[in-house]
Amino acid sequence: MLNRLLQLGFWNVGIIEKNLDDFFSSPDTIKIRWMKHGYRDRFFADPFPLNEDNHYYYILAEEYKYIKGKGTIVKLTVDKKTMRLIKREDFLETNYHLSFPFTLGEYIVPEQSKSGKAYAYNNGKVEEVCKYPLIDPVFYNYRGNSYLFSTLPSDNISDPNQTLYLFKRNSEGKYDLLYPNPIVNNISCARCAGKIIEYEGAIIRVGQDCTRIYGGGLSFEKVTSFEPEYSEEHLFSVSVKNQNKYNIGMHTFNLTNNGYIIVDGFQYYTRPLLKVAMHLKGLGVKNAK
Repeated sequence: MLNRLLQLGFWNVGIIEKNLDDFFSSPDTIKIRWMKHGYRDRFFADPFPLNEDNHYYYILAEEYKYIKGKGTIVKLTVDKKTMRLIKREDFLETNYHLSFPFTLGEYIVPEQSKSGKAYAYNNGKVEEVCKYPLIDPVFYNYRGNSYLFSTLPSDNISDPNQTLYLFKRNSEGKYDLLYPNPIVNNISCARCAGKIIEYEGAIIRVGQDCTRIYGGGLSFEKVTSFEPEYSEEHLFSVSVKNQNKYNIGMHTFNLTNNGYIIVDGFQYYTRPLLKVAMHLKGLGVKNAK
């Protein structure tokens, strides 16, 4: 009990060196290579690949420093051979917590629901894309239309882990709510976990399985219709319980340029001095994001 009181939760970035064919044929046998770094006061989560070369992965991710109490977006350079973090660079910070840095062309649209709206960023340029406080927004173009999947902050109707909404881009380039009611009402798959996947003619949405805990695993859903009504079918779920490390949760799934898979994982570490410092600063504990 005392040990648990001295623990904090940490996410980390990992690579699955399989393509989608191998992954979909045996999702329960994944082997994850975790990023190695020396930071003990922060975690890295929500990885979105920027690009890569023969030696390195270049990744955008949330960096959450516990003593700071909010997330920022950083660029990580990770050695492919050793999975060691070679370089960490500040990429984007605002007055609000940032995470889930979705890449949209030359822009990134991070989750920053505390600001009350959603914004796209590109080299100092900021554009409002939606008047709603989106949580983990995912964009997808289909048959000439641009759609946006997102959950919304908790209220008496919406639960960010259970109710998913669909938006559509209007003539002014901003996104409006397409349906007044949630398109998915299911805590095992609603909240988005990464970009839409196109595989063998299917459109696959990856969601977070928050049944056990927030970000406890992944759920793969086949999208069968956008309009005049939305529908999807469950394919399978994946957890990290068989991994040696970071085996408590997983809530991001994206593809690298070479077709490998980038994910994140969660586990607890004992950090008594950091917890004392947080207590002295009056900061709450954020274990799972």
